[in-house]
Amino acid sequence: MARFYASAYANFLHIVKQAGGEIENNPCGVLYLMNGEKRQDRYEAMTQNWDWHDNHMHLISAGKASKISGVELQCGALYLPEAGSVNPQKLCEYYAREVEVRFNSRIESLEDIEADSDCGAVILCCGVGGSEFEELSWLRLNKTRGQLSTVEANESSSLLKCAVNYGGYITPNKKNTHVVGATFEKHIQHNKVTQESHEANLFELKEHIFTDDEFDIKNGRAAYRVASPDHFPVIGKVPSCDNLYVCTALGSYGLVSSFMGAQIIADLLRGGPLCVPLDVLDALSPQRFVDRASKKGAF
Repeated sequence: MARFYASAYANFLHIVKQAGGEIENNPCGVLYLMNGEKRQDRYEAMTQNWDWHDNHMHLISAGKASKISGVELQCGALYLPEAGSVNPQKLCEYYAREVEVRFNSRIESLEDIEADSDCGAVILCCGVGGSEFEELSWLRLNKTRGQLSTVEANESSSLLKCAVNYGGYITPNKKNTHVVGATFEKHIQHNKVTQESHEANLFELKEHIFTDDEFDIKNGRAAYRVASPDHFPVIGKVPSCDNLYVCTALGSYGLVSSFMGAQIIADLLRGGPLCVPLDVLDALSPQRFVDRASKKGAF
């Protein structure tokens, strides 16, 4: 999957540079703290396996990370100088230009779509809801609740110049506000914003960066991350269904991988050429679950 995410990241950078201010793109850079042996091993492997130039990604010391971020950090980091933040709503609006969009339309079955349009293909991009359709009822998807918090910037946090990921994350001050997130709560089955989740976000933030600071919570948002049993995205043609495609199970990397997923499906609809190698396409395809189940005699 390293090749998929490397390509997806490069593709996403190209998109946000094109969109620029329309999506509130802030290429402030992102530091991924190596605050644990597992993260250090993972980030070291990324720099070796992705084979990117240092201009795009490299490891730095705690001192260099502190200088780049503008705040004191206790460990080294993986630094992606071109990464940053965007406004998800404005990004969706930018990408949906000249596209007919209908809101508040519940689709009970794919027959509803076929009766209402003369579309040449149907693409299911509805998170865990995709498996509610009969054609994908065999696809097992897991969802994990995540809540982010918006907090008021204080004197210390206002110095932050880039986004920092420490397991959770914090974005630089914008309009006196930081975005702090996000919880991983597998056993909570609602998307209501809770004080407990706010406190969990602040605990992680103070555990790793602003240990002596207090933050006032302004607002929050909760939603679900969706993942497949093997934790790879599910992108491609739905087996045994004509003109039906799916893009789901994007986990914690939805913004980056969703656009690569869209490109892959567009390539399939056109009949190629493909933007990813065939083995990557096979690793993403929903067909993989059918093949595995067939080998076990369960499909």
